[in-house]
Amino acid sequence: MNTYALIVAAGKSVRFGGDVPKQFRQVCGRPLLSWTISRFEQASEIDKIVIVASEEHAPFVADRVVDEYGFMKVEKIVTGGETRQLSVAKGLQSLPSSTSLVAIHDGARPLVRPDDVDRVVAAARSDGCAMLAAPVTDTVKRGREGLVMATLDRSNLHLAQTPQAFLFDLIRRAHDE
Repeated sequence: MNTYALIVAAGKSVRFGGDVPKQFRQVCGRPLLSWTISRFEQASEIDKIVIVASEEHAPFVADRVVDEYGFMKVEKIVTGGETRQLSVAKGLQSLPSSTSLVAIHDGARPLVRPDDVDRVVAAARSDGCAMLAAPVTDTVKRGREGLVMATLDRSNLHLAQTPQAFLFDLIRRAHDE
């Protein structure tokens, strides 16, 4: 099977603030993105990695992340778009038609465990798509116009996380439509 990880790192980190997007900030002496890529390098279900970066940051990703840390699964770096959706679409368009499955992940999320990546890929292989999700532990209120309308039953709520994995033909069709 030809399984790709598409790591999206083209964001500007507007909410995070500062001159440097969070995926390129130093964490324990390394760019945050390098920690994220390392998780997918360790995942046995991932064959190759494509990184989506802004045109401005692509040289940094190539030299200071991929080359400096010797990532062997990284096949290429693709220039992203103005939005996350456009960046994902550009990444998907760059994958070969022989791709069977793709796991899409945020470049600024380094705490994913390689075995979780493998489990998501395996689930997508059997079910068509899958994602990581964490149970909601906080109390969640539904409100309107500054008033609390209801307390939601958190036993039925989950927080969507990445990676989100798909059969390649399925996610390509979704983006095309």
